[in-house]
Amino acid sequence: MTYRDYRKEKVLRYLDSLKYGWRKFPPSLQVGLTDRCFNKCVMCGHWKREVKSEIDVDKLIMFLRFAKMRGLETVCYSGGDPFKYPAEKLSKLIDFHIDTGIAYGFITAGYIPVSYDVDLASADFVRVSLDSVDEHVYAKSRGGVKFRHVIESVDNMLFNGVKVGLGITLHKLNYNNVSDVFDYAVKRQIGEVRVWPCREVPKIGLDTIDALKLGKILYKYADIFDLVDVSNNLRETADNLVINSETLGLEFTRCYACFYQLFVHPNCDVYPCCITAGDTQDASHCAPLFNFSNIDENDQVKWKFDGYWDDARRWNKNILGKHLPPICSRNCIPRLSTINHFAELEINKSLFL
Repeated sequence: MTYRDYRKEKVLRYLDSLKYGWRKFPPSLQVGLTDRCFNKCVMCGHWKREVKSEIDVDKLIMFLRFAKMRGLETVCYSGGDPFKYPAEKLSKLIDFHIDTGIAYGFITAGYIPVSYDVDLASADFVRVSLDSVDEHVYAKSRGGVKFRHVIESVDNMLFNGVKVGLGITLHKLNYNNVSDVFDYAVKRQIGEVRVWPCREVPKIGLDTIDALKLGKILYKYADIFDLVDVSNNLRETADNLVINSETLGLEFTRCYACFYQLFVHPNCDVYPCCITAGDTQDASHCAPLFNFSNIDENDQVKWKFDGYWDDARRWNKNILGKHLPPICSRNCIPRLSTINHFAELEINKSLFL
């Protein structure tokens, strides 16, 4: 199955519930647990934020419990770095997920301090942002934690049966060495590899010559990964490297991704997506849809989630290039642009069976 078909299948699963108004909350959330991070990545500005928030675990659990009543199925935890969040609070979250059956996973730089006592075995995935397996390239790219400590953490997770995947940001500093990361993934029997080009940092962005060279590497390893059953998006990324956006060449006019996954900032602000929240930048690109910092488990009337669903519906009425922030036109990432394209393509269809 190609990456596009994989994404389309996910989109279609929820389409009727959205089309006919049965669903009142997205099936998925991405939650930034903390603004703090171990690294100072060259392609990211999140670490530059002066105010470092940390989400209140009890309020988050209340929010997730109410969301589950309305159809929440999965949560992806990010940051900053989720393993900068206090271990006792993360353990409490994990226990909540085990008790409720809400699937969960992590996006992380991969470093987990030896003293960080958290069992990740029940996580559906831990996607490690491993841009290089060369310590010097890694240091230039990620700047912070030593490469050897990241690899030690990854190897420890693999030894303990954690479902580790790799997420690789491609840029001028690492694209010549990315085949080494792919070889590492094959050697360590890592089951998923995702790649995406750096877009919002011009000084390390790929030019056309870089893209053509990188494309050959991606096509080669797409075939290798298919042979050893590593889930990947290499071929689709290679097809679109020279396109001046990350929309995978897929057209859309409105945002439907807000119906599928919202982004929660550590201060309890909720945004249409991670991009509008400025997740990898030093500021957001729009006002939040709402904030749940005053949530009260004893006052469910106050928490009318249908009202927040109306906020998402109002966001969906905005037109790309007119009312949506400029970042949506130039950097709607594949995970989101595929939702927008396929949902818009299919939502008005009526088929005889």
